[in-house]
Amino acid sequence: MNPILLFTLLYSFSATAATAQRVFPTQTTPPTGFNAPMTNSPILFSDWVKGTIVSQNPLFTNDSNLVYNFDKAAQKLLATSDRQIQYRVNSKEFQSVTFDYAGQQTLTLEHVPAINDRDLFFRIIKTDDKYSLYYSLHSQVRGRTYVDSREYYIVFPFPDIHTVRLRIMDKRLIKKAFALSADEQKAETFLAQHTDEEPSEYFLKKMIEYLNQ
Repeated sequence: MNPILLFTLLYSFSATAATAQRVFPTQTTPPTGFNAPMTNSPILFSDWVKGTIVSQNPLFTNDSNLVYNFDKAAQKLLATSDRQIQYRVNSKEFQSVTFDYAGQQTLTLEHVPAINDRDLFFRIIKTDDKYSLYYSLHSQVRGRTYVDSREYYIVFPFPDIHTVRLRIMDKRLIKKAFALSADEQKAETFLAQHTDEEPSEYFLKKMIEYLNQ
């Protein structure tokens, strides 16, 4: 698609839908693990990747030439059709995007009203009637480089719907999150069975899967 036409279509749906600029360097690898390494770029993927967007904007559902990335510092979805000019897409323009990268892997970024109606969150576990698990990923400048940080969010199910935010991985905080909940004993059982395991994203994911059984 012609870059000028792409920008025109994006802008026609919202006065702040997207802004254009030249592509800047991307990082070498996608971030992994809770303690993400320092990077010299706030861009999520090392190259543009295919993606599937849930949106009311027909541009995203009809244009197969679009490829995507994510700016962790600005918290903006990036789109391009020619890999030369990128567009920062207003988060209000879509509900979720699933990135297809590294062959068979996918990563979903979405709005989660149960957490808040402003930010975007990466999905780890999503259920309708049990526990869900998400994280937010931000890049901030420290010194002369970017540093990634994550915060994890556990969304509790009905009837006690609420969200617990974990800024650090700490078993005491995880245990406290389930105090007085219907699954308090089950959570304590899991923690007792994994006393020698260090808390991590993998650990938290296993715990939520265990509670959802």
